[in-house]
Amino acid sequence: MQHRQHRGLLIAVSYATTCMLGVYVTVYQYTILTIAQSFGVNAAVMGFMIGMQYLGMSAPPLFIGIFSGRYGKKKLLIASYALIILGALLVGFTHSIAAFLGSVFIIGAGFSVTEATTSAVLSDEFPEASRRHLNFSQVGFSVGALAGPLIAEALLTRGVAVMNLYLLCGAAF
Repeated sequence: MQHRQHRGLLIAVSYATTCMLGVYVTVYQYTILTIAQSFGVNAAVMGFMIGMQYLGMSAPPLFIGIFSGRYGKKKLLIASYALIILGALLVGFTHSIAAFLGSVFIIGAGFSVTEATTSAVLSDEFPEASRRHLNFSQVGFSVGALAGPLIAEALLTRGVAVMNLYLLCGAAF
């Protein structure tokens, strides 16, 4: 019975994780113009702000297998959550474009490791139903992506500062 509950919790946490990844990515898209304007940067720098997150996402997949084999997927997943939380905290308190760029790079690194490792854990733990769980986790991402701008708008219209949205995203992880 306990093993069954553990598996159910694992599924719920995995789906919630992918949903939060979807929320985060669209909150970022929703707020990037406002953030760029607050730093007084032009469109080219704003494009670089977007690209920095994706640069952060590109490097970790090269090392996931090594770290996963050495430390295990659970520790890797915890570390990836920590990267997202750290990056979100840094964004929440940053006052410079350079610090912002470094922060979103860190979030991007955590994002890619979290997404890849969550998928791997679902496949490993549920080999008989891996396709179903991977599909549902992607549904979770999509639901989060749809909800992200709505959540951001609701919070911003209630007076939450743009940078505080990142603190809330970090808290959700």
